[in-house]
Amino acid sequence: MQQKRYRVSRRRLIDDEPANQSPSSVRHGSIGPTNAGTERLRPSLPSPQASRDETLNSFYQHGIGARHWEVFHETDPIRVVYVGDSTANLHHLVQSEQPANRLHFPWPPIKPTLPWKPDTQHTAAAGYLTSAVAQDLVSFPARTVRDALVQTYFDDIHPCYPVIDEEEFRRQYRDSRNPPPLILFHAVLLAAARISDHPMVASSRPTVTATLFRRAKSIFELRHENDRVYLVQAALLIAWHVEDSDTISSNSYHWVGQATRIALGLGMHRDLTGRSTTLMPGFDRRHYRRLW
Repeated sequence: MQQKRYRVSRRRLIDDEPANQSPSSVRHGSIGPTNAGTERLRPSLPSPQASRDETLNSFYQHGIGARHWEVFHETDPIRVVYVGDSTANLHHLVQSEQPANRLHFPWPPIKPTLPWKPDTQHTAAAGYLTSAVAQDLVSFPARTVRDALVQTYFDDIHPCYPVIDEEEFRRQYRDSRNPPPLILFHAVLLAAARISDHPMVASSRPTVTATLFRRAKSIFELRHENDRVYLVQAALLIAWHVEDSDTISSNSYHWVGQATRIALGLGMHRDLTGRSTTLMPGFDRRHYRRLW
């Protein structure tokens, strides 16, 4: 392994820079980024406030017989419905309308797009979110440490544990207007902090990992992330953190179990390369297979 050289700073490692500016470009006292705290809009058919019946009707009218994957969303990641096997009610209803061997369909939006920064108005468990906690969740280590941790992750963890797409993550990391999902970014830093040889990390590793774990776990439990694929990825990375075997929420068994159950709900365990037909793009199919 190539030896890394770092210039040690007197500054504390966890100096809680408010990363409202993007994880890669945050500075002390910054307020940005321009869009990080706003909603990334996507077409809504129906609106997020639509009733369950309207959502189902929209799915039956447009989703089952869809000829292209982006029937409901033109830009952002698609919400996917897995119809299950022949014992599932939804599978039976879908087959009665469209007798094809499909397992996944595009689904109308049922939840509003959340802002990047958690707040008491949009977070599902808002009653547990104070302003101090919200600020803590968007605080990161110093810029040089963040950069080193991201590089460590892709150099030493990603080659044998490729749960995220490197090109997409690096692009988001450089883009202040479209930063990485908050929970996924904390999880990447946490996994890298377990093995990083950066002096500012190695000298206070228990404190660093405990802080990063607290933030990633809090975002997960606040249900601030709607994209279930990100939840699978984050849970698999949070599993790198082990405090003690007696603390159920702080061991690998718990977090791998969380990832597995969410993945099963998405149908990641089903074979999409054989006899099944699907509109799901090849990239997403490969991503499902790699995660499973």
